[in-house]
Amino acid sequence: MARKDRDRFQRLQGINPNYIGYRGVDSSTSRSQSTETETIVCSSCQRKRNVEITDLPENINQFVCLGCRESAVHSIPQ
Repeated sequence: MARKDRDRFQRLQGINPNYIGYRGVDSSTSRSQSTETETIVCSSCQRKRNVEITDLPENINQFVCLGCRESAVHSIPQ
């Protein structure tokens, strides 16, 4: 947390001792429930993408990101 954010939080908590932050109580638990990701390079655009472990392809060298897949679908003449 940056100094400005920490100062603001402490000031608001000084006014209201029950202040828990603008994101509420569930903000800390939602981060712990996030799925694990792995960084993979797209074979089409060569950009790094974070992909959920459950969605990893068998051959990660042939991974194509969602952006490239969508642009390929839109560029096909109908």
